[in-house]
Amino acid sequence: MISDQQSGVIIAAANRIFRYDSNGSKKWSDSGIYIPRYIYSLNLSYDMQDLICSSIEYIGMTMFSNYYLTSLHLSGDVKWERKILDSINLDIEKPKFIIGELEDINLFWNEQVSDTNYCINYLKVDNLGNITFSVPQKIIRKNITIIGDPEPILSDSHSIILIWGQPDIYYYALRIDSNGNSLWNEPLLINANKTFDFIHTVAQGTEGIILIWYEVAVRSGIYAQNVNKEGILGPLTSIGKKFQSQNSPMDSLFVRNYPNPFNSNTQIVFNLPRGGDIEISVYDILGREISHRKNYFTHGGVYSSNFNAERLNSGVYLYSIMYEGKLRVYKMQLLK
Repeated sequence: MISDQQSGVIIAAANRIFRYDSNGSKKWSDSGIYIPRYIYSLNLSYDMQDLICSSIEYIGMTMFSNYYLTSLHLSGDVKWERKILDSINLDIEKPKFIIGELEDINLFWNEQVSDTNYCINYLKVDNLGNITFSVPQKIIRKNITIIGDPEPILSDSHSIILIWGQPDIYYYALRIDSNGNSLWNEPLLINANKTFDFIHTVAQGTEGIILIWYEVAVRSGIYAQNVNKEGILGPLTSIGKKFQSQNSPMDSLFVRNYPNPFNSNTQIVFNLPRGGDIEISVYDILGREISHRKNYFTHGGVYSSNFNAERLNSGVYLYSIMYEGKLRVYKMQLLK
């Protein structure tokens, strides 16, 4: 779910897209806009007049999917639709896109080049759905170890700052131009040898970006730091209270909340490898606890917990999962 920037929201549900005004009335047909594939993500164009939808088409019973982009006017009319990537593994490649000032779509995804090494690919699509690069640009040419989702951030009309890394190990940043060429001598290592649990961009502009993360061990808290357009890190700022947490991640526990972003309610979904106690806490961005609940499950399996945010203001919130003495923290965004 995203805001339509006109006091309403746009919601994706499986293979349909719905638009609601501020009173909860549907602005399109009751059945919404049908996309003949599973909807992966939504984003508004730079001028806020169009909606870009990414969707995936599963290939048989395999782990691979085809990746599509669809452009719709906010009236609900489909402008164009293109298959962009063939036979990708979403668990590894994790495509993300950002829309520039010229309405071009900048798409990034991981590529596995060996059992443990990866690189990041870059592809550009114009506002008519045409791919403008004949082949994907490998913007990170040096092989890197297993990475999380590449996170593109618009720096200005001619450049993008890309964040990537692996939770609990490291994060890097790199500024590239519109052709995928690096504008810094080398990727910027952000706080080496510190244990992150997530990293998120909370502000961006022509002078750089501001990053925020939750860090376990060592300092154990919520922190912010500026990265300017020249690739120089600013001072570290603490913005939240300390958490009592463990150092080890829960490798076997799958956790997501859906939808995210959300309006008033979201489901926190988790897959327990076996039965046991689980504690779920929600915090605001200053580290103040908003809710806390503890449940015992006799067997492993997929469970969910509803979080109601009707009385909260829009913004980024954190939720923690405590299971078998280990803690992980995730982010979610409330849009009203």
